[in-house]
Order: sequence, then structure tokens, then C-alpha cells
Amino acid sequence: MTSTNLIRLLLVAVVVSTLVQSFKRHVTPILRSSKLAVSPTRVPPSPQTRKAPSPYEHVDVWKGLTTTAKEQVKKYFIQRAERGGIPWKEYHDLGASNMDVLLQNYIDIAEPSIEYPEYYTQAFHSYADGNLNWEAALEAAAATISISASYWPLHSVANAQSWMRGNTTAAIHSHIAAYESTLSSIPESTGKIMDIGCSVGASTKFLIEAFPEKETVDAVDLSPYFLSAAKFYHRASGSPIFTDLSDKIAYHHMMAESLTFPSDSYDIISISYLLHEVPTETAKQILHEAFRVLRPGGTLSIVDLSGKRIKNLPQIRRHFFELTEPHVRQYYKTDPMQILADAGFTFIETKGNDPMNCLWLASKPLHTTTSIADTQAQEWEAPTAVTALGKRLSAGATHLKSLVEGPSTEVQRTSNTKVLSKQETVYRALLNFFTDDDLWMLIRTGTAVYFVILLLSDLVKFI
Repeated sequence: MTSTNLIRLLLVAVVVSTLVQSFKRHVTPILRSSKLAVSPTRVPPSPQTRKAPSPYEHVDVWKGLTTTAKEQVKKYFIQRAERGGIPWKEYHDLGASNMDVLLQNYIDIAEPSIEYPEYYTQAFHSYADGNLNWEAALEAAAATISISASYWPLHSVANAQSWMRGNTTAAIHSHIAAYESTLSSIPESTGKIMDIGCSVGASTKFLIEAFPEKETVDAVDLSPYFLSAAKFYHRASGSPIFTDLSDKIAYHHMMAESLTFPSDSYDIISISYLLHEVPTETAKQILHEAFRVLRPGGTLSIVDLSGKRIKNLPQIRRHFFELTEPHVRQYYKTDPMQILADAGFTFIETKGNDPMNCLWLASKPLHTTTSIADTQAQEWEAPTAVTALGKRLSAGATHLKSLVEGPSTEVQRTSNTKVLSKQETVYRALLNFFTDDDLWMLIRTGTAVYFVILLLSDLVKFI
């Protein structure tokens, strides 16, 4: 066998081996995706030892794109929403035709003294100005609803939205009941809920409707445009997020990491889809502030993306998503369980909320004990990562019991969306495989090397 043929054989072997490994890499997570809920007994991952990337590492990439490319990314998301039954233009025009109301809301809500932090003035979600413009505010309602619709494409848009938000509020109810069962006396209610990062108010609507006995919901966001739209959509009868309880909602333009509310003043604090949009250090500040304003015995709820599930998306979809989220790579390395424990929370648990998002729940510990029952509860309340792990191990027994007794209706809906047929599994694997950037880089490199070898072998013969 000549040296040229040997080199060709080795090259073919390397290519075949790499193709097999690439295909296995994409098939494995799909075959394991039928289990939706994150086990409450899972130990938090070790802290990352690598240097964290720059918070704004994708900004230059976004600014370098042409206007046409940016519009194509946005067009893709709109078309996907419309294919899912979302009347994007109708929802947009509902607000656009009432700009006088929106402008008045803006005047009433906006705080001119606020200085926006650098992390917030980046390009988000295909908008060069991020969340600080009317275009983003007018399209946010449709964009938000399209997310849940994509999770349950065979069901109605309204049901999908209710399931995604309802899973969160149902989990809050369950967490409160479980925590209060460990106490000998129930702390006095303040009658107040806070919705941090409320955007245009979808989460706020479902919070107040799930807890109608509460006196008020304080909706907090850093975009006065979003808050103005939220106030309008909550009161407009044709709005997809209209609520009869809009008179209980107050709107606050402020930074989540420096709230102006008094300490120990809220029964429930909800943070929805915010942490992946801020740097890790800012996320820590936000959770420390949430701990401060939550009353002893109060509940914190966080719902946000599962980094592992994002990484298992087809390469091109993940690339588009990461292109419009300047801080998401930091979020991949963030461990909310550890941050919650470090902030002082107790009774920490995590579970799946829907096919793409996780839910974290925690309580603010009581500061005094008067009985043996309370002393036992206080052991749960020590704000350390070790105690948080012990709590999760104990919660694992409860989780196992629920599996034996059978899942709730909401869990069934969620789990069913992740069980793939053999045909769907093969299709998803092939899609991931053929859209993998590493694969095509290998093919291009291998082809180039092959022709170089041919050229060199001919050159040697000629010489």
C-alpha cells in the first residue's frame, strides 16, 4: 500500500469516527429527554473554575450584523408565532391604535431619574434598543404567548398559556402549603405580591388571578415602555392578558437589584424569565433584594430557562437564540440553587415547569422559635448550601411518594410533551446532526485536506 493510499485511508477513518461520535452526541440527550422534572435530590454542580466570559461578548457580533440580517432573525420568530396560531399583527395593532393611552401611562409610570445600567442598554430579542422602545413593547405580548404555544402545538393557544403560567402558580400554592406544614404558627400575611421583571404583564395577570385574596400586586420592570403596555393590556377587553383584577395592580419603574420597597413587606415574590437576561452578579443582587423585601415565612418563585435544554436545541435555533441574548452564556453557568442558599433562603426546591423552563421555589426563614416544632423548622431554615442540600434530599422522598401515588394533572400535561415517538426521535437527531456547525467544518476541512493530498501526490510523481 502506497503512502498516499494510507493517508487517504486514515483520513476516511477519522471522518467516519467523527461522524459517528457527532451523531451519538445529538441522539443521546434526545433519548433522555422524556424525564421533564429536575430531581429535587440532585446535588448542585460545582462552581465553575473557568474565567467567566465578558457580560457583553455578543454585543459586537449583533452590532456587526447588517440591518437585513437582523430583520431576518426577527421575521423568523414572527413567522413561527403566526404558524402557531398567534395573531401577531392583531395584538400589535391593538396597542398601536391606542398610543394616546400608552403615552399617558408612560407619563404616569416612568421615573426620569433612573440611570440605566450598561447591561440593560444592550440589544435584546432582535431589537437594537433592547427593551427601551415602543416596538418591543407592542410586540412583547404576542412574543410571550407564542412561547407557550410552541411548547404544546397540538393544543389551543389559550390552554398552552394557562398551562405554562398555571404550572408556576400551582407550584407556589403547593410550596406555601408544604412549608407552612413545618411551622407551629403561620406568619401574618401582608396581603402583597411582587412581580419582578413583569415585562408586559402576562405573569402579573396569572399571579393576581391565582391569589385573588391578596390586596395588591406590585409589578416591577426596568422598561417604562413595557410597564405602560402592561397597564394598557391588563385593562383592554380585547387583550390576551386582560384581567378583571387590574385595579389591584400597581406599576413601578425601578431596578430589581435596588428596590425602594421596605423590608419584610411581601408574602410572595415572583421572578419570571429575568435571570437569563442579566449578568450573574446582577442576578445575585436581585435575589438578595428579594430576600430583603420578602417577609419571614414568605415565598420566592423563579421560573426561567433550563440551560441544558437550550444546549440540546438544533444548532441553528440555539445560535439564533444566543445571538439575541447577550448574557445567556453566563446564565448557562449560573446555579440558582446555590445563589438562593447563599442569599439566605431555606426550603429550596426545583422542578420542571414546562418543556423548556425550570422552576425554583424557596422560603425566607423565620427568625424566632417558640416550640419544638419551630426548632425543627429552624434547622431547615439555616441559610447554608449544606442545609439546602439536606432539604432537597428530604424533598426527594416526597417526590418519590408522588410518583408512586401518580402525578397531578398539570405534571401529566408537562411530561407528555417530552415523550417522543421513535419517528420524532430519529427526525430530531437527524436535524441536530445535519445542522451541527462542527460537522460541516469537519467536512469542509476534510475535503480541503483530501484535495491537497491529491495535489501533493501528483506533484511528487511529476518531480
